Amino acid sequence: MTVAHALSQHAHDFIHAIRTLAKARAFTAVCVTSLGLGMGTVIAILLLMRAVVGTPPGVNDDGLVEVVIRPLGALREQAGSAIVDTWSYPDYLDVRDAVSGMTMTGWSFGDGVLRLADQGGAIPLPTMYVSSNYFSTVDVTLARGHGFAPTHDASLAEREVVVGYRLWQTRLGADPGIIGRTITVNLTAHVVVGVAPDGYRSHLSPETSGSIQLWMPLSRHPRLPTDRGLPRCRALGAGHRRTTGPAGIGPITARTKERM
Repeated sequence: MTVAHALSQHAHDFIHAIRTLAKARAFTAVCVTSLGLGMGTVIAILLLMRAVVGTPPGVNDDGLVEVVIRPLGALREQAGSAIVDTWSYPDYLDVRDAVSGMTMTGWSFGDGVLRLADQGGAIPLPTMYVSSNYFSTVDVTLARGHGFAPTHDASLAEREVVVGYRLWQTRLGADPGIIGRTITVNLTAHVVVGVAPDGYRSHLSPETSGSIQLWMPLSRHPRLPTDRGLPRCRALGAGHRRTTGPAGIGPITARTKERM
C-alpha cells in the first residue's frame, strides 16, 4: 500500500465518520458534551492541584527546601512525631548557626492589625513574621524599598514592615513616597521599608497561607520573649539540597531535647 493510497483511505474514513455523526445529531451532541465536561473536569482538577501544592508566582524554588529534624530515641518519644518541622525560636537560631553551605531563613504566622488615621477602625491583616533574609532566600525582589536591615536575628530588630502590593494600592493610596513612611501596626509605629511585588502573597500557596499583606521581623513576634518555646516557626534553606550530617545536627538535637 502506497502512502498516497493510505492517505486516501484515511480521508475516506474521516468523511464517512463526519456523515455518520451528522445523521445522528442527538448522539453526536451527547458525545461532544460528555467529552467537553470530562476535559473541563480534568483541567479544573489539575489547576486546583497546582494552586494547592504548586509554587506560587514569583518564587524561585530551585534549591529551596524546608529544613526538618528526624528525631531518634528518647527525643522522638518526647517529640511524639517522626519529623520535627516546627522550631522554637532558640532552636531555629541554633540550626541556622550550625548549618553550613546553606542560607537559612525562619518564618512564622502571626497577627497584624493595621490602623490608619484617615480610615478609622482596626484592619486585621494576614501577617508573616520573617527573618531579615527572607525575601532574598526565596529570591523575591521587592517592588519598592530595600527590605529589612541585615540585623542579627538574635537581637531585637528595628520596628520595620514590608507591605503587600495590594495593601499599598488600596489602603495606602499607592503613595510613591511609601518607603520611610510610618504606619501603625499592633498599636506600634513601624517604618515601611518595602513593598512586595504585585501578585506575591508568600512562598506558600494561598490555600495554605492566605493572602499575606504584612511581613515583620521574626524577632519582633508579639509572643517573644514571653516563652522560649514560642512562637513556633519553620525554617527554609536555599542553595544546598543535602541535610547536615550528624556532626552538625547532634548538638542541636541535644539542646532541643533539653528544651522539650
